Amino acid sequence: MSRSERSKQVSFATVGSIAAIVISAVAVFIAWDEAQIMRRQQHASVTPIVRITTSFVIQEDRQVIAITAENVGIGPAFIEGALVKNSSGEEITMEEALGALPEGLVRPSLWTSDPDGLVMEAGGEAPLFVATWPADESINSAVRQYWAGFADSVEVSACFCSIYNRCWTTTLNQKLRPARADKCVNSNASADK
Repeated sequence: MSRSERSKQVSFATVGSIAAIVISAVAVFIAWDEAQIMRRQQHASVTPIVRITTSFVIQEDRQVIAITAENVGIGPAFIEGALVKNSSGEEITMEEALGALPEGLVRPSLWTSDPDGLVMEAGGEAPLFVATWPADESINSAVRQYWAGFADSVEVSACFCSIYNRCWTTTLNQKLRPARADKCVNSNASADK
């Protein structure tokens, strides 16, 4: 075999080896990219979306003001931390959020819930604050006046996570999508949690 034939053989073997390496690298990249897409699909298939909403309902026998958390996403939501703050930014309880009542308005029947640690299924909801007055026309305007001020005087927020520990924060009557959070900090939990 002549020297030129051997160099052609080496060149062909070299080109074949380089082509095999390139094809292998492309195959590894495609497999990695497919795994990333599948991971994103898995996360999206269980993404919770928690909304905190307010309501004011007048029924035949009562008037009800409520703040409710509901999971409108497609996966379970793990509520890891919830806060109520007054207009000064100080953390308060829901009972303290009730605040001063307008003159002539009696203290309502009050029910509150601490959502920290709550697991909310997709489509589930949990009342956080419910204040109930009797349906009495003499106090209707006072209840409406109170409600108008109440909704503007408190800030309710919650941090929630998916089963994959992706976390978000949401606030009362938030119109935008929840904001991503690195992790949720439970105000009632120990620092090592």
